[in-house]
Amino acid sequence: MPIICERGSANAKPREQEPYSPNAPSSQQWLATRTNVFLADLYSATSASNAAAFKFLSAAYADNLSYYGKQLSREEVVAQISRFLDRWPIRIYKMNEASKEVRCDEMHSICTATGTLQFDSRSPERKERSFGVASFEYKIDFSTPGGYPKILTEGGAVIERQKRSWGEFPSDN
Repeated sequence: MPIICERGSANAKPREQEPYSPNAPSSQQWLATRTNVFLADLYSATSASNAAAFKFLSAAYADNLSYYGKQLSREEVVAQISRFLDRWPIRIYKMNEASKEVRCDEMHSICTATGTLQFDSRSPERKERSFGVASFEYKIDFSTPGGYPKILTEGGAVIERQKRSWGEFPSDN
């Protein structure tokens, strides 16, 4: 089954967040809304050009974080991401909204988001395509200076993947 998604914006960058208002329904809901906006921006940027994806992702990580079970510096994570972007220059990610769950710790302004997504990554140079379903988990800190969210933890796993040579599907052309 082909995955059809729109490409992300070439100008993808973290959005400035609305300041908290005492008239808002609750800080829990406010944090959850910010998390949902951040995830939408994250996957839009990741589905965009390498330059846009790299720009967004370079700014999205905390200085030190847990990245797929390993404690790494932001620089180490960004280096891994750079290699991934170069390996798979065409990427499309779409969250399964029904699977997404957001839990927030109001006291520390940290939210955890989990769920699944569809992915479709292509490498014209290597004539390869990898697509399927993966889980995701993020812990996001909203208490950072400047108000920009920072990823403290990123994890997940491939649930189902298919690999094909380029050109095996009519939509590959």
